[in-house]
Amino acid sequence: MEKGEINLSHILKMTNDVGIFQHANFKQPNLEEGYTTCDNSRCLILSTALENFQQTDDKIKNLSNIYFSFLENAFNPNNKRFRNSLTHDGKWINSEGKTNGAGSEDSHARALWSLGFAIAKTNDKALKAKAEKLFNKALEPLNSFTSPRAWAYSIRGINYYLEEYPESEQFLALAEKLAEKLLDIYKKANSENWIWFENILTYANAVLPHALLIIGKKTNNKGMKEVGLKTLEWLDNVQTDDKNKHFVPIGCKGFWEKGKEKTRYDQQPIEAHEMILACKEAYKITNNPIWKERAIKSLNWYLGENDLKLKLYDAETGACYDGLGHETVNNNQGAESTISALLSLIEMNEF
Repeated sequence: MEKGEINLSHILKMTNDVGIFQHANFKQPNLEEGYTTCDNSRCLILSTALENFQQTDDKIKNLSNIYFSFLENAFNPNNKRFRNSLTHDGKWINSEGKTNGAGSEDSHARALWSLGFAIAKTNDKALKAKAEKLFNKALEPLNSFTSPRAWAYSIRGINYYLEEYPESEQFLALAEKLAEKLLDIYKKANSENWIWFENILTYANAVLPHALLIIGKKTNNKGMKEVGLKTLEWLDNVQTDDKNKHFVPIGCKGFWEKGKEKTRYDQQPIEAHEMILACKEAYKITNNPIWKERAIKSLNWYLGENDLKLKLYDAETGACYDGLGHETVNNNQGAESTISALLSLIEMNEF
């Protein structure tokens, strides 16, 4: 894929002046189900990445400002937490439909990831300054977080911040503390045939080894690098088809609990993107071409190398189907799926 070929048609269709809608009915945005901080965070990463991937224009800058403004509005200064779910008529709610003073820890951490990315990568000085201000406000709750994925996404955000401000030793210390928590849960859950951090594989799994690889590389912590590589290799092995060797992410219809049967469907696009990010980090550390091969395998899942031999990403519209089921694709084309595919294409182009 050549630079300049990222198709934003579906992203533009899904975005209004508030942010990107979470869900779609087939190809059309589902207005009734509103917006999330998670998706607008991912979109801020996408629009910022496009500044350097293809020629910057006012359209890209406008998208970045929309997605950042969503995060500004999502931030609750009273508890320094991001709210996650915004209805189409402008009300912040939680999963039970009640007033949402704080979203999940994971959604908060994804917002930090996107802000760190914007700080490190944007060419827009005004956006960079605003992102720094919000990033610093949102760091305080991290010490109380208990979600491993929240630790991992926060590490990503801090790592990007450190790209821009490497002298920020207190931020590096915080990231190391979160990485140590990942090592601790790995030591408790790990066994001979279950080389993992928890007793279940759920969603966005590769973010956990990726976070250890990030901090292991930055601090030259051999133990963190070893565990990161070991768990990522195990994850790749259990997500590879025995016969045809294509990528088979853990299905979201039950996930995979230790000692029980692995769930094969529905396979989610986010899993391929997370594997690509982690494999790129592993390649930087080891220079072993097998990690590039594993990343390519994950990308090809979008392009038809999967259980059903069906394409999930549509290059003509720039949209991605929401998952791979037992018999066919999920015909809806929501935000998370499409952003995951587009970011995967950019990541592999820059591999």
